[in-house]
Amino acid sequence: MKSFWNQKDVAENNQDDDLYRSLCRLFTETGEAYSDLLVNDTSLQTYQEEIFSQILECVRFPWDFEIARIPLQFFYELSVTLTDENCRYFLSYPIQQFIPLYNSLLQVCLEQMLLDGATVMGIERIDEEKLRQREDLIETVRDCCVVLGGQEALQQVCTVIQKELEKVSLLQHQSKEVPPDQWCLLESCLHGIQIIAGYVSPSEEVVLPQLMNVLPTLPNVSGVTLAVIEIIGKFANWISWHASYVNPLFGQLLGYLAGPTTSEAAAHAIMELCIGCANIPDLPMKLIHEQLLHLRQTGGLSLRSELDVLEGLCKVISGLPPQQCLEALRFIVEPIAHSLSDNLEAGKSPVLKDITSDVDRLTATLRFTSCPSPSASEAPSSADVTPEENPVLSVFLLVWPLLRHVLGKYTIDHVTEKVCRCYKHIIRNVRLQFHQCLECMLADLVEHFNKTQNASFLYTGAICFSEFGTAGDGRYVELLMNMMWQFSDTFFSKFTSLSDFEQRPDVVEEYFYLLARVLQTVPEPLVTSPQARVLVQAGITGLRLNQREAQKGILFFFERVVSLPTEMQSHQAVQTAVNALLSEYAQPLVFALFYCLSGCLPAYAVDENQGSIGDVLWGLKTLTPEGLGNCITQILPTLPSYCQEEATRLKIPQSVVQAPRRRDFTDVLDKFEKQCRKRTQT
Repeated sequence: MKSFWNQKDVAENNQDDDLYRSLCRLFTETGEAYSDLLVNDTSLQTYQEEIFSQILECVRFPWDFEIARIPLQFFYELSVTLTDENCRYFLSYPIQQFIPLYNSLLQVCLEQMLLDGATVMGIERIDEEKLRQREDLIETVRDCCVVLGGQEALQQVCTVIQKELEKVSLLQHQSKEVPPDQWCLLESCLHGIQIIAGYVSPSEEVVLPQLMNVLPTLPNVSGVTLAVIEIIGKFANWISWHASYVNPLFGQLLGYLAGPTTSEAAAHAIMELCIGCANIPDLPMKLIHEQLLHLRQTGGLSLRSELDVLEGLCKVISGLPPQQCLEALRFIVEPIAHSLSDNLEAGKSPVLKDITSDVDRLTATLRFTSCPSPSASEAPSSADVTPEENPVLSVFLLVWPLLRHVLGKYTIDHVTEKVCRCYKHIIRNVRLQFHQCLECMLADLVEHFNKTQNASFLYTGAICFSEFGTAGDGRYVELLMNMMWQFSDTFFSKFTSLSDFEQRPDVVEEYFYLLARVLQTVPEPLVTSPQARVLVQAGITGLRLNQREAQKGILFFFERVVSLPTEMQSHQAVQTAVNALLSEYAQPLVFALFYCLSGCLPAYAVDENQGSIGDVLWGLKTLTPEGLGNCITQILPTLPSYCQEEATRLKIPQSVVQAPRRRDFTDVLDKFEKQCRKRTQT
């Protein structure tokens, strides 16, 4: 190996990328292959230091980061070995032996993360490639923190920051202009500190107070300012332990919130600071809200940034007593509700974006303001919870008429999805406390689905099954099943053929996911209904759809069907009903699945979670291996000849039926599908 050390310098001097890449791989793969030996055999200390040093130097390669990034995985794996308690027990070296190596690696990462002067000054945008490079390097900074500890890493980076500021001060003292490149290493250090924040104790009293005092004094250089803003958000936990910094930093962020280039970063930092400091009394929430309203009226803040700030405000007011929480929440919601109401006035022709933006604002407040909810075992009666006892529910009841008005006035999918997303979050937030609204909500969903056939209503209905299907000893089952059957009536009146399925695959997807949710929560009313046969037939037809999401929804439905006899062995009615369905439809179902595997249609999900061909067939095999084998034997002659040839070569159905493990079973199906697909392509 020693004979190659100098070759690396030759390659770098001649800018020979190919030679340097080869040497980099050689050093890195040597380190990976012998890492256990190098960290455990003290007689190899000299070789260890030399090899690790050469690998480190490869990270410095200046012209092609694809070469410099080759050793990063090695340093990650080494950090895991050094810090894993089980591994450290066997190490011959103390972890302190590697502190200099990771100190140097941290310094190299800061150098490699450098942006050019024009980008730091905000004259040019950072390109996507450099962003990806920084993401890789930030992960390596994380590895350094794991080995060094957050305090050591923070101290090292802050030392570099201090030196850079001294250079700037000297230039300014000499009345010289500070060149743009002078800010590059400072910006890189500030960027790196953000990941170090997660490894620093909130009780740290040595370095961070100095850093926090320096941040407001840093110059208004675009890249530096953005990094300062992001640091404030990342150190929110530390700031919460040092309350004297809280209000000044909020004031600083509010100033940045109004800046066109800093508003997005400031909004996110305000959100992080609100979450981290939510338990500190007398936070400037009113001031933040006033600034938010001002920027909303002037158009000085993007919706995304506004939603970040709203999330932060809601996290703070969630910690207030119920009455104060209600007052604060109404204070936030009322301007939004007034805006939405004005836009919905008769005779107005508002910009649709204004309406959907207001709905998004309402969704954020109802989603991120949380109050205690009863568990599923504590099913409420109508008198258990009043709206006033849950501020979120109380505010929802105030704005619900507006949301219903939006659905009544606009049938555009985009608008419907926004409102249903709001419904989803309020239901998931207050959970069983929503019971008093449930009947009206379900009636609305049925009515609007009947008019528009929008998939969002089906999805919201599925959420209702999740929250209420097993609650209250089944007191909501009849209500929920009525909704499901009315959905089904509309679905089958509008979707009467495969062509109809192809026109709206999103509706097909959500309808079958809804059925799967019913089977997960209250399967008996569905599988014992005469309508169950229609649902199974529709699912088999739908498997002919050449659309990934729809196919997965249908597969998930069948996955739940075939799993019921195993999961509900004590429910005789369910067992009998499912077995009757499978005895009638197992063969056409197996044909539809093998038709997808045959290459005649794309098999989008041979082996995936929540809906796959493998899971359905494995469920059938679990119930009756012989029955599955007979089905496959009977349907194979109906498939194209090349499928029969591949089945013979792979010994299907024997290899499928006799597969001892799920993995072996799926491997056979996967090989069959790949070979059939190749045959169709040739």
